[in-house]
Amino acid sequence: MMEKILGLDLGVASIGWSLIEYDKKNGEILGNGVRIFDQNLKRDQESQKGESKNKLRGTQRRTRRLRDRRRRRKKALYYILRDLDMIPDKNQKDKWNIWAQIDPYKIRTKGLYEKLTQKEFGRALYHLDQRRGYKSNRKSGNEKKGVVQSGISEVRKAMDKTESKTLGEFLFKIQDNHLKDKYKFGEEFWRRIRNKYTHRDMYQEEFDLLWKKQAEFYHDILTPELKNKLEEDVIFYQRPIGSQAENVGHCSLENDKKRIPKARLIFQEFRLIKTLNNLTVADENGQGLPFSDEQKELIYNYLNKRETVSFNALKSLIGYNKNAVFNLEIGEKENLTGNKTNAKLTNAVFKSLMQQRLRGVLGFAVWGKGTQIFE
Repeated sequence: MMEKILGLDLGVASIGWSLIEYDKKNGEILGNGVRIFDQNLKRDQESQKGESKNKLRGTQRRTRRLRDRRRRRKKALYYILRDLDMIPDKNQKDKWNIWAQIDPYKIRTKGLYEKLTQKEFGRALYHLDQRRGYKSNRKSGNEKKGVVQSGISEVRKAMDKTESKTLGEFLFKIQDNHLKDKYKFGEEFWRRIRNKYTHRDMYQEEFDLLWKKQAEFYHDILTPELKNKLEEDVIFYQRPIGSQAENVGHCSLENDKKRIPKARLIFQEFRLIKTLNNLTVADENGQGLPFSDEQKELIYNYLNKRETVSFNALKSLIGYNKNAVFNLEIGEKENLTGNKTNAKLTNAVFKSLMQQRLRGVLGFAVWGKGTQIFE
């Protein structure tokens, strides 16, 4: 009896198909082909380059969320300041419009040196909440220095050269054209006060200085509890990144357990042993030859102390010339990954021990970019 089987190859923008008929001895292709359909893209009229509609919807959704969070933050600050008589009621349009026309940069500068009225200080705080600078959610401090980071560095350098205590004072000087002729940073730099990249730390430092000065005059209102609430829960509050624990897959070897983090020593050792078991060297005929137990132990101990090791270093270690070829030495790959966690821990412990020893002998540490004298 002849059986019919339909095979489908589902792609992003196409479907390939083939229909066959066969029995145990003979078979025949009844038909095959491919259907190509237009991708779900929004195309530019001139360049005809497409962009996924899902990506566009995602961008718009993130923009709405950012806007809504900013609105909630401003609303929370408004009610706190209104109850303290530091901001007028929005229902009183005339008073609100007069208050909103107060120059925030002038007030942010004035508040560093002298007393502000309660309404003026409220205007400064409200302005800090509106524009509070960039802050990365990266756990690591080693951010790639792109356009944003280089722009922030440029502003910091300009603040130092113009002897500005805070970002607000620096922007006020630009606004009043105090610096254009005195300091040469280029015409573009002085064009607009808002066309600059700023970091969240700049605003937090300014908030602390303003609060410290104004608390001298309003110590009964500007309490440490209020400062902590505004700083941590309102103005500089940033929603923590949601946990991704539920997205961690299950182990392919033990299905009832989650996958282990790559940084764990046990995973690093597992990967190292797996690499050693898969590693062979080609003989004269191109056949892969496994290593002896002694060679494996030698390579293991060598890799276990280093983050990466070049193939040439391994060849020298086990006595092969540079013309020998490992099976993993393919393409542009030049190194084998070692035990990164163990190497970093060893390096950190070594540095700590050396610091302690040098500190005891010399009285100061000589590690890093500069020399630090200990008391």
